[in-house]
Amino acid sequence: MAALSCRLSDLEFVVAWARMRMGTVPRPFVFTSRTPLLADYRRERAEAAERLRATWGSSLDDGLAAMACPDIRVVITGWRGDERDPRCRIARLAVRSGDRGFVIDQEPGETLWHSVAFTIIAVDALGLAEVVSRTLPEQPAGSLGRLEPRHGDGFDHFYATSPAHEPTYDHDADHWQRFAESRVSGAGVIEIEQGRSRFGPRGITRRRLEWRDLDRDGRYAIVTPDSRPVFEPVDRNRLAALINTEIAEVVRAIKDERV
Repeated sequence: MAALSCRLSDLEFVVAWARMRMGTVPRPFVFTSRTPLLADYRRERAEAAERLRATWGSSLDDGLAAMACPDIRVVITGWRGDERDPRCRIARLAVRSGDRGFVIDQEPGETLWHSVAFTIIAVDALGLAEVVSRTLPEQPAGSLGRLEPRHGDGFDHFYATSPAHEPTYDHDADHWQRFAESRVSGAGVIEIEQGRSRFGPRGITRRRLEWRDLDRDGRYAIVTPDSRPVFEPVDRNRLAALINTEIAEVVRAIKDERV
């Protein structure tokens, strides 16, 4: 497969994706036109289509097909810096189809519903997790160690801020208090899912990771073994390993369907 790395305007991406006949843009992306008049918008779409033909020809076809019908889909959403600033939002899609992998990144616009441009890169399908991890804002692993709730505790610790719940954790109470009281400088969700199932939507295997960056500390992954949130310090390599573990679960489900 030839290497692909391209940057498209928001409208060029919409026009390219229109060939797939699957909505305006794929999840988790957004698009809102800044052109008020329909006639002008149609003209701009025609001009964008001509630019795509002249610049890229058919070289986008593999990436578009993989986005439309992947074996595995990884959806990354989150924020960094100022959660209230739309330009600090993260929206990214990584897909794997056979031996092909693609990562698509949305450059955020002036509101939550606007985008500026989209970057598409071809990657090694087996290295998808490493690429996803590298594309997140760089952070060291958190310094507070692994925080894990006790069995039988139903409290939602991901959103906890009260030191009153410190005794429910096995970890040192001081570490939990520092974790709960630290300013969050970034956070997000990584969803790993089977692209399709012969059993329909109900048969699709879905996995989920979250991350949280603490100011002046570092990054933690939030995993949920046994439906209980566990906060694990992660650097880029460790986060990639966790993503790979979840991808392996989806691959296992795909293989089981083929038996």
